[in-house]
Amino acid sequence: MKFPKINFDALKNEGTGSVTDRERRKFLKLGLAVTGVYANGKILCLTYLVAHT
Repeated sequence: MKFPKINFDALKNEGTGSVTDRERRKFLKLGLAVTGVYANGKILCLTYLVAHT
């Protein structure tokens, strides 16, 4: 499968307000935090959470 190249620098972060609390909790259970939403919710920016001990 071939994916088109996307210039992420040209995309505007639409914020994380469109992600519901339920969806956000599912990602958190996987150790991921939603840090951005792009292209009307088609692209999510996720960050891996690392626990500090």
